[in-house]
Amino acid sequence: MSSYTQFRLFFNKQIIHKFACIMVALLLTIVSAQAFFMSRTSAALLGNSTTPRSIQFSRSDVSATGVSAIVNFYATSTAQSIVIDFCGASPIIGTACTAPTGMATSSPTITTVSGGGNVQGGGAWTVVSGSAGTLKLAKGSGSAISALSSNSFQINNIQNPSSTGAFYARITTYAQAAWTDGATAYSSPTVPGGYADYGGVALYTVSAISISATVQETLTFCVVADPTSALGNVPGDDCANAGTRPPNITIGHSSGSQTIIDQTAVDFKNIFTQLSTNALNGADIYLKNVTACSTNPGGMSADGGTTCGVAPKGSSAGSIASGSYAANYPSGSFGLCVIPSTVAAPAGSATYSNGTNAAAGDTVYNGINSVAPYNSTCVASPTATLGSNTNAYAMDGNGTTGTTSTFGQKVATTAKYVYRINNIYNFSAIAGPTTPAGNYSATLNLISVGKF
Repeated sequence: MSSYTQFRLFFNKQIIHKFACIMVALLLTIVSAQAFFMSRTSAALLGNSTTPRSIQFSRSDVSATGVSAIVNFYATSTAQSIVIDFCGASPIIGTACTAPTGMATSSPTITTVSGGGNVQGGGAWTVVSGSAGTLKLAKGSGSAISALSSNSFQINNIQNPSSTGAFYARITTYAQAAWTDGATAYSSPTVPGGYADYGGVALYTVSAISISATVQETLTFCVVADPTSALGNVPGDDCANAGTRPPNITIGHSSGSQTIIDQTAVDFKNIFTQLSTNALNGADIYLKNVTACSTNPGGMSADGGTTCGVAPKGSSAGSIASGSYAANYPSGSFGLCVIPSTVAAPAGSATYSNGTNAAAGDTVYNGINSVAPYNSTCVASPTATLGSNTNAYAMDGNGTTGTTSTFGQKVATTAKYVYRINNIYNFSAIAGPTTPAGNYSATLNLISVGKF
């Protein structure tokens, strides 16, 4: 072999060897760069396919104010500070980010979420608003985020974007409390600095659901008779039986084949009322005595209302003294006592009431109070007759302020709404030694006024 041929072979081997060395070096450089890049991205990924991250807003409607958000994420690294950037177009870390239109994060606060890890309120961690749409959290007196830990915390005082549609959040955590890894600090969403973990979250604002409904003012009131004086004869729920129970009552006791009043006894008879209303301030019930006689107005008349032979009890409530009726009531007496006691409902949901709860254990519905002078010493536990000589009766016939005045006299009231509340009106009558014989009557109205 010639010297020239040997030189060419040697030269070619040298070229091939150098080329191979260059290629190996280049390949190692690429692999190293790729490994570094993977280390910078995959290892820093906030959450992964098995550990989700999320942000839950308390409201999703546009421009809502005072909104709170719970942030959840899994940290792979320890951290002492966090940045949350809200962006209108992209969750990708380091890309251009413009805050969603109308969104505000001024004056934020942080609230501890039970079991949420070390990011806590009360000074343990602090939160401030950076630029528009940016929240910056830092460890205060509390502990740093632990590596491989789940974390949850609540941010308050957010204002939602002003238009519907998607927006995004970028979350980055930092090893030090000043939003830095010690070398490169956070500057902006596009220059996030040396973060430890990161992740993106997609969010959405929508129009609020608007549901409307109308509630009318309501008032249901009825007056019914109690023909047997038994407690079971109350109005049906929502006055269902009012049409068959008109409040026509006869007061008296049996004398032969007649029912009469005389000087030997005080007789009693009852009517019931039921009231339901959604009036915010309740309702008042007025008694209007149409029998406005020229003598003893407000009493009972046997001549069509010209004179009242049975006098009204008067404006001062008092009992009817036993055994001295003739001496005390020479012109007789006609009176009313509004029962202020509460007894159990005999059936359904209707109850008697004096202003306490409608039924035992019921703290929702209100009762109805009787009003002076018709609220004094009525029987506390009504019997079948609901009458008693110890009851304090009244019947104010004053034409200016009493039952014969233009609008009558208030006898019961409630300060709030009521529902199916029954009250008992106990009427009494006796005849006096000067009461002329005759068929006596009185016409009265009970008027309910809702205070809406």
